[in-house]
Amino acid sequence: MLELERRNILPEHQAGFRPGKSTIYNTLRLERYAQSQPRCARPRRHSAIILFDIRAAFDSYIINYLISFLKNRTAAIEIGVFLSRQFNLKCDAPQGSPLSPLLYIIYTVDSMNKIPTHREHGLFGDNTALWTLAKTMTSLSFRLPQSVDAFESWCKPWKLKLQPTKTEMVHFTIHPRKKYKHPVAVKVDNTIINRWIMQDT
Repeated sequence: MLELERRNILPEHQAGFRPGKSTIYNTLRLERYAQSQPRCARPRRHSAIILFDIRAAFDSYIINYLISFLKNRTAAIEIGVFLSRQFNLKCDAPQGSPLSPLLYIIYTVDSMNKIPTHREHGLFGDNTALWTLAKTMTSLSFRLPQSVDAFESWCKPWKLKLQPTKTEMVHFTIHPRKKYKHPVAVKVDNTIINRWIMQDT
């Protein structure tokens, strides 16, 4: 990790498993963004965040340059008193190893490179958050799916799959108690994700 930090390889907003950073780092960034933008901008703006979950993140990538860590690994399945024959594991990283999260961080170092401008992001290990703001609901409804599409496009060739049932969106509305006729709807893997509305009073 020290060598990666020295060479400035890791993304600026990746706070996972790094010295001097923690979950508080991106939480504070998001809090400042959510509180200041709708209130201080003129005109006031909507803002929203999408919190992604990547399915089996530490089980789905292959690190070719660390063959000695991953090769010749076997597993067996135990059900009750029955134990299967051992079989070879051709991918994934060992669960519980301190090296596995670091490998994932390296593997996804460029995951935010294709995100459109005027979008913010935060990373903590395999947890990814994207947020943006817009003057109108129409603009917000355009920006969020655009960011999701960019992230999904990056994930597919690298064999990472987003988990729509565990991915959620929070809309920080500028109109307290207003019922939107066409609320923002975002799809992940062709599934509309859960939406929460936070009212800025």
